[in-house]
Parts: sequence; structure tokens; C-alpha cells
Amino acid sequence: MTMYYESVFKALQENNVRYAVAGGVALVLHGVVRFTADLDLIVDLEPENLSRFVHTMSGLGYRPRNATFDAAFDAWYVYAYFYRADDPAAFAAVPFSEKGGFKAGQRQFDAQGLPLCAAGRAMPLQFTFTDRTSCRVEHERGKYVCPLRFPEKTADPCPAQHKTWLKGGCTAMMPTSIGARLRYTLDRESAAYKQVYNQRTAVERINSQAVALGIERPHLRNGAAIANLNTLIYLLINLRFLQRIRQKPPNNA
Repeated sequence: MTMYYESVFKALQENNVRYAVAGGVALVLHGVVRFTADLDLIVDLEPENLSRFVHTMSGLGYRPRNATFDAAFDAWYVYAYFYRADDPAAFAAVPFSEKGGFKAGQRQFDAQGLPLCAAGRAMPLQFTFTDRTSCRVEHERGKYVCPLRFPEKTADPCPAQHKTWLKGGCTAMMPTSIGARLRYTLDRESAAYKQVYNQRTAVERINSQAVALGIERPHLRNGAAIANLNTLIYLLINLRFLQRIRQKPPNNA
């Protein structure tokens, strides 16, 4: 455990990251006998320092386990980034945007990750290609087709009598990445999802108070100015809270 923490501390020091150690490790470093398996760090959020911190931790092989965003970030590459094959609790909590004509959970997949057609049969992958135009991330995209027409055409009719049957049957064009499947199959009603997404709702409550103060979404592009604005928002919110406490009548009971 000591060597693990030392490697993190050494890398942060070498990259001039301003930070402080908190939590159980801080107690251990002060001589308190306590077992802990994680490392809590408080990082200076000045943009350049934060950038050095992210670069350092990425270089050590670390990345966030969870994140939450609004529906504008409902993209396959977001889910793919947070996916870990050995850790089902690692995921991105993002609402489904219903783009592409499907609702959350409506697109189903088999155990091998192939999309299912309207009749519930796995659609084989016909071909793949490199997509450089449909989204901001270059990726491999695949065309999945009707299992009754490919790889061998059969005489069987479509069990679902799908409207596209006479035109070649069902097709699905989508990224081959695991993120494309996770976007549809993520259980957004689970307790784990709601716990992570609630962190976003807490942020939204801060943003709503910023709206009330008239300082929401100003036209700022400089990183330092944005950081200063965030500090101002928190200061004003806490001052308003302190004012409400002082205005509350004393309880003489």
C-alpha cells in the first residue's frame, strides 16, 4: 500500500500538481493506526493545475469510475469510456435522448452483442467501415442485417411481417463499440444509476440558485474567469444561507 501511494505522490510532485491528502490516508500519515483502501485528494481547481492533475492520473492508468451528464452527452463514446469489463459498477449515468427512433431499452441485443431484429433474432454483421462524418469521434461502424437474408438467403418469411421485408429486411447501422449497446441497455431505473445521477441533480440545484442570482451562463471563455465565477457563485449562495440563518427568530424553547 505504501508503494502504491508513493507512486501517486511522486508523479504529482514531478508534475507540479498542487494538492492535499485527506481522509484515511491523511490520518495514517499523521500516525493514526487505521486501515484504508483508497486515496482521497483535494486538488486546486485552478484550470492549469487541474489539467496537470488529469494528465498525471491518466499517465498512471487511472480514470473516473462514474460520471453523470445531461442528455446532450447521450453518445456511445461516453458510455464506452467509462465501461470496464471487470467492473459492472463503472458506468456513465446519462439520460436516454431517444434519437434514432428508439426508446431506452427498446433496442435489444443477444449475448454476443448483436442487435435483435423485430422478430427477436440476432442480426449478423455484414460489413464494417471507418466513420469520420456521423459524429465527432472517428470510429468503426457496422451494418447489421436480416438473419434470413444474410449470410445466406432463405425461403423463410419474416416472422414479424416487418414493413422492410420486401426491401431486404431489417438493417441497423451503428458503432461496433460496446458503448453503442450500453446506451440502450443501461438500467436507468436501478438504484446504482439513480445514486450517481443524483450527483447531477445536486449540481443543478446550485445552478438554479445561480439563475436566481442573475449570474448563470455568462459569456466567459477564459478558464481563470470561469473558475472565479464558480467561486463567486458558491460565496453568494453561502452568504444567502448565512443571511437566512441570522434572520430566523431564535428558538427560546
